[in-house]
Amino acid sequence: MQVLLLLGGNLGNVKHTFEQAIKEIAGLGTVVQLSSLFSSAPWGFEAENLFLNQVVELETELEALELLDGTQRIERKYGGAHRNPDGSYKSRELDIDILFYGDKE
Repeated sequence: MQVLLLLGGNLGNVKHTFEQAIKEIAGLGTVVQLSSLFSSAPWGFEAENLFLNQVVELETELEALELLDGTQRIERKYGGAHRNPDGSYKSRELDIDILFYGDKE
């Protein structure tokens, strides 16, 4: 199954975090291709730092929920929580979003 993941982060050494996370993502399938790094403004909250982002193309045999579980496990290693106790978004070392899973968006 072809999958596109979006990595994002705005705390710490984001490039290094991405490198480490991509090694772990490779355990979920085969990393086919990586985009260039690009920056974006935080969405849904204000932050001092822009986010650094990268798209990862992955081939995997995992079902969608298994892949989600794997990506969330990796996120938790790098601070995990995306939201403050009040539910608002916050800065983080690593966020992994599943953009596409096969033909599902």
